[in-house]
Order: sequence, then structure tokens, then C-alpha cells
Amino acid sequence: MQLETDDKQNSRRAALWRVFLWGLVLVGLGASLFAAAKRWQTETRNRAVEIVLDFAEVREISAAEGKTTADVLNRFKRAGVSSIALQEDTIAGLAEQRRIEILSTGSLNSFNMSVAGAETVKRVMAALKAKVPGGYASDVSDPIAVFLTVNAPYTTVRSLGVGLEPRNIAQIKKAGLQVVGRVTNFNSATPQSIRWTLENLKASGAHSVLFAGEDVLGYKKFLLSDPEKPSVPSTASVLNELGMTVGIVEFTKMKGMEALAKPNADIAVRLHTMTGPEMFNAEMPSALQRFLLAARERNIRQLFVRMFMAESPLLDTNATFIEDIVKGLDRGNLVPGNAHSFQPLSTPLWNRALIGIGVGSAFLLLVTGILGRVRGITGFLLAVIAVMLVTLPCLSGTLGVKLSAFAAGCIYPSLALLCTDWLRPRHQSRAPILLALGRFFVICAITGLGIASIVGLLADRLFLIKADEFAGIKAAQVVPLILVFLVVGLNWRADIYRTFGQATENLRRRALDFIAQPIVYWQLLALVAGLVLFILMLDRSGNDSGVGVSVYELKLRAILDRFLYARPRFKEFLIGHPALLLSLIFGVTGRRQWAIPLFIIGAVGQISLLNTFCHLHTPLLVGLWRAGLGIGFGILIGLVFYALIALFTRPGKPSSVTPLLGNSALRGRPNEGAGVSTDPIDAEKTEAGRN
Repeated sequence: MQLETDDKQNSRRAALWRVFLWGLVLVGLGASLFAAAKRWQTETRNRAVEIVLDFAEVREISAAEGKTTADVLNRFKRAGVSSIALQEDTIAGLAEQRRIEILSTGSLNSFNMSVAGAETVKRVMAALKAKVPGGYASDVSDPIAVFLTVNAPYTTVRSLGVGLEPRNIAQIKKAGLQVVGRVTNFNSATPQSIRWTLENLKASGAHSVLFAGEDVLGYKKFLLSDPEKPSVPSTASVLNELGMTVGIVEFTKMKGMEALAKPNADIAVRLHTMTGPEMFNAEMPSALQRFLLAARERNIRQLFVRMFMAESPLLDTNATFIEDIVKGLDRGNLVPGNAHSFQPLSTPLWNRALIGIGVGSAFLLLVTGILGRVRGITGFLLAVIAVMLVTLPCLSGTLGVKLSAFAAGCIYPSLALLCTDWLRPRHQSRAPILLALGRFFVICAITGLGIASIVGLLADRLFLIKADEFAGIKAAQVVPLILVFLVVGLNWRADIYRTFGQATENLRRRALDFIAQPIVYWQLLALVAGLVLFILMLDRSGNDSGVGVSVYELKLRAILDRFLYARPRFKEFLIGHPALLLSLIFGVTGRRQWAIPLFIIGAVGQISLLNTFCHLHTPLLVGLWRAGLGIGFGILIGLVFYALIALFTRPGKPSSVTPLLGNSALRGRPNEGAGVSTDPIDAEKTEAGRN
């Protein structure tokens, strides 16, 4: 009698402990939603998308159409273009235009040239004075041209920028368009020459800078200010002083750009464009969809649109293309206009600490759900890990919150799938599908707790402009899948009939029995196929996946994007969610031998659901819409599959658990795992059950 009373007390304490932990998880949820609301406000206040054209292409269209550059600019202005990108002139470029004549190289360290035109002379002399350490000597005796001796090798000076062409700037401004200045880095860059370059752009009317070439102006020495010499100009300090934004070109690794953008998010704007080779093979519908997806789904705020130069009529076709982009932006609640950076956004320390408490509590719920009751050194170690998870978000910088977000990405999907035995049968249920749907929604809701934690922890402007990213996105997909395979597939967890140690011994015996069996070819092929699919899933994750996408899939994506605004992920609504729902239905109706493999496959859907929100540069509302569509379509597809299965098969007898390694080691305990909850609350009743 005393033993039974102790068991009830232990069970009650365990239940209260779990309720307490779930309460802390909900506290973390509240803090996460508070931070998510701030992020949503920040995103909704940045709706202007700047459409930028290249001035060289504008002039090419005007020459091909027989129209003036002013007429072409005005037509594009009416179509919705906001700005024109203008590349600065170089010494070599002016020489090709016959405005500079290279007379002689003189020596290895100098050369002579003749410069014609007052305006060109003024720009060239100012640039040489600012950018060439040795300067120049001039001879103004000739009334037509000025002769200069430049004290530097021509190979060094030929690519030197001399500023924007004033006549081109005047044409752009007259059309009511803004100027985006394009400049390149140069070997002899100094703090003074960097200041001259950027101030010259600002004085010319440029409101934004787009760096050309392989590196950022001032890379490496003068990119950022030296804390010991704050008065010395740098690229970052001058840009901030002038209030100019800088375009971060998506999918391009420019040297120095990440180092510039991270501490200077006030001036950073994400830009999307298409390269020359891409334009050569591009079609207008796919290009249109590409630019719209960049703006709507990845927080791109500058679209550097390249022209289709093989179309006819050239001007009207490209102007219509711009108009279609503007219409697509309007449908996405975006407007054409000058791009600006996101407003300051960060998660306060107290907020991060509360979210960390939720993550630590979720960790304890997960491990106790697998291990059952823990004592001694194991309990102490788990407590230490939980405390570390609580304190991680409180560390300075972004490393702590990134590690905490990674932990949340691993813990919450695992908790959603493993917090109880979702496959336990309910033979008396008159509505097994409704019961399975209820379990499905609870699983999605617990995964949603992890989504909220990640969104709250990483609610920072750096992540919105992708100057920083979620760390370990592939590992966060592997860990939950492995845990589900071990716990559900191999039945490796404590339950009301056994401790975790006994479950481990049981698994060891089954593994030895399995190894002793002869190899069956279909099992080997299934293993290889599973590994290949697993690797492909990991390789295709993220925006910069290592595996290409087929033409047919690209077309299907385009169709879904066009009609659904933001397409759901294929591995969610075609694979993961239907498989999970089917497994839950089979589990409720007692067909566990089918439920277990489908449950493991269904874990992919929950992992992908959370993974969607790990791409922090995707607007929050877009992620929610995509997740909702994936769940809705996944349920429909799962129900259709179940209806077909029910139509062509007879209902089988309820089965006991059949682990993937077989059940030879379960002889003598036929009911183990069949219809039995593995909830740790119930696990406290084990001693009474054995007695």
C-alpha cells in the first residue's frame, strides 16, 4: 500500500513538473511573439522597391530606336523606373572616346597624355590629384588641349575613375530620375581619395552606390574606420556621413561587402539583378517572376533590371516589362520608389532571456520524454545544459542568439514528434480521421513554438538584410530526423513497461539479431535509396543549394508562384505533411507497421516547416502564408491518399509495434509499445505496473 502511495506521489510530481516546464515554454512564446511583432512592423514600413536601369543600355536602346536619350528616359520613367545606374568614367574609357590621347609612357614610372575639353580637363586633374600619390605636372601653353605628365605607370592609372559624366547626370535628372553611382576600387586608394570619390558622387546627385568589380571601395585597409584613429576617413564613415546607401548584390560574393554591411546596416540595401549570361538565355515571363520573387519573398529593395536587347520593338517591349514588374509589386503590397534601409531592429536582453528559458524548458521536456525519469549525474548534466540554453541568448553579439536559435531548430521539431506516442491506437474512436487531424495540428503547433522562438531570437536588422544568417541550417534538419528514426523507428525510449536502460538493451539485442540475418537485396536497395534521398534533401536546402533544379520543376514553381503568390515547399505539401497524416491515421486504427515508416518520412514536413522561417530575409507574412498553404494542401493530399488506400484495401488487424530492426527481441512481451502511451507522465506508473 505504501509503495502504491509513493508511486502516485511520484506520478503527481512528474505531472506537475511537466506542467511547469510547458508553462515556461509558453512564457518564451509570449516573449517570441512580442519580438516577432516588432519585426513585422519593421518589414511593413519598408515597402519601397527601387527599379534601376543601366544608362549604357538606355543609350543603346535610344540609338537602335532612333530616339533621343531624353525620350527613352521619359518612357521608362512613366513605366515605373526610379533610378539610373551610371558608371564613372575611367582614363582608359576617355581614351577610347578620343577625349584623352596617350602620348608616351615616358618611363616605367610616368607617362604623358593630352586632355581636351574644359570639363574633362577639370575632372581628370581633380581625380589625378586625389588618387595618384605622385600627382601630375601640366602644360597649358596649348590653347586646344592640356598636356599632363602623370607620375605613375599607365597600367596603374588606366582604370582610375574620374567621376560621373555631367551631361549624362543632367539628362537623368531632367527626366525626374535618381542617380545610382557605380564606382570601382583602385590599388592606390587612400582615405583622402575614398572621400573624394564618394563626395564627388554625392555632389553629382547620386543617392546610392553600387560597387563594380570584385571588391568594395577601400578593401582591405580603409573599408572600416580604425578605432584608434576615428578621424581618418573610411568607406563606411564617409557613406554614413553623406547619407548614401550601398547596394548588396544578391548571390554575389564581393570582397569586403559583408564586413561593410554588418556594422553599417543603416546604409545597406539588398539588390537583385541578372548577369549577362543569364540574360542571354532568359525569357521575359521567367525573368519577371524572378524579380518579383526577389522583392516579395527575400526583402530585395533594389531591382537592377537589365534590358532584353534582342526584342522588337525594343523600347516598348522593355517598357512593358517594367510596367509588369510594377503591377506585380503592387499585388504584393509594394510600391516603386527610392530604396532605403530597414529601421533599427533588435531584441532586448530581457526578451532574449525569456525566449532562452522557453528553449531550455523544451529541451528538458524532450529528453525526459525519451529517457523517462532521470536522476543522479544524468539529471545534473541535463540541468547544466538547460541552464546553458537559457544563458546563450544573453551573450553579447549575435553568436549567442544564433546558437540558441540553432538549438531551438533542433529541439522543437523533435519535441513535437516525440513528446508522446502519437501512433498509439484508439480502436473505440468513431472518428479516427478527426483524431488523427487533431494530433497533426498539435504537432504543427509545437513546431510553431520553435518557429516563434527562432523569429524572436533573430529579430534583428542584420538578418533582414542577410548581413548575418541562421547558423547550421543543414544540421538543424539532420538532428530531428535522426532522433525520430532512433526513438520511433527503433523504439528506443522509456515507456511504462521499461526504463531507458532496458530499452537500450532491447535495441542492442535486436541489432545483433538483425546483423546475424542474411542480407536481403531489397533491404539493401531501400537503404541506399533512403540515403540518396536524404543527401539530396540536405543538398537542396537553402537558397544556394548545391543541386540544380530540373526545367519541369522550375516551370511548376513558376505556375505555383503565379497563382498562389508564394508557393508552398514541395517536401512539405507533397511528402512530409501527407505522410505524417497517413501515419497518424494508421496509428489510430492500429496499423502501426505502416505508421512507423510513414511517421519518419512525415518528420521531413515538420523540419521543413520550421526551416522556412530560418531564412530571416523572407518577410514574416510570406513565411506564414507559405506554411499555411503547405499544411492545407498536405492535409488534402493525405486524405486523398487515405481514401484511395481504403478503397482498394481491406482493413487489417491491429498490430503491435514493429521496429525497423524487427521484433525478435520482443518475444514474451507481445503488448510492448502497442496502444501504450510513452508520455513521461505515465512513465511514473511503471513500478506500480510491474508490481
